[in-house]
Amino acid sequence: MKGRFTRPPRRTRGPEFAHQARSAWEDARWKAARQGWSLDRERRFLGAVYTLTDPNGHTTILSELAEVHRALGQSPNPDLPPAA
Repeated sequence: MKGRFTRPPRRTRGPEFAHQARSAWEDARWKAARQGWSLDRERRFLGAVYTLTDPNGHTTILSELAEVHRALGQSPNPDLPPAA
């Protein structure tokens, strides 16, 4: 009797958590776009990896959405040449 001893699938995250995470990602992506940056996300088993590319083409790899917000809040680096 295989079905008798199987456990139901475990749900660790509810739909409301997924909606909040999706909304936070969309907000960060929109904030980056308004400043001229490109923000991409690669989903992983435990979270995601974010790549933030400035208008000059320099890419920063970040591991948390909070790091993305901090990077977007910083002033641009004056040592970088302007985009061609």
